Amino acid sequence: MFEVPQDKQETKTMRLLLGGAVVIVLVIVAVIYVVSQRASDVPAVSAAPTGQCAPDPTKDLRVVSAKMDKDYTGTYAVWVVRLRNQSAACTYAGVEYETTYLRSDNSVLLVNKGTLPETIAPRQEKIYSEFRDVLFPEGASWCRFKVTGATVAAP
Repeated sequence: MFEVPQDKQETKTMRLLLGGAVVIVLVIVAVIYVVSQRASDVPAVSAAPTGQCAPDPTKDLRVVSAKMDKDYTGTYAVWVVRLRNQSAACTYAGVEYETTYLRSDNSVLLVNKGTLPETIAPRQEKIYSEFRDVLFPEGASWCRFKVTGATVAAP
């Protein structure tokens, strides 16, 4: 006479299972969407056939990070630069760079050019650690590092 109807408990369990299934389906759809977005962000493969090098060092050599500090005496600018060769076929040597030291109003104090002697292979990332550039110019507020060229080396 005072029994709990079985229908309400079965309905509650079915609702929990259905809710869980909906959550799982939504998570799967979200993962597929994120993966497809990342796949579309990947740059297209270069037009050069595999094995052939179409050199363009200013595009192939990407500055991942560049940090300038002063040496222990406080007089020379010392750089730590991380470069990535994005080319699939070109090996570069003698990477030419330009450093620019600017005042706070963005006027140029000093521009220096130099060469990093090591080679960087295709798809390689290399850190050029603590190389001296120039006497640090008085009044410099910020500085910039960019790759201006390189020579193609035999792989």
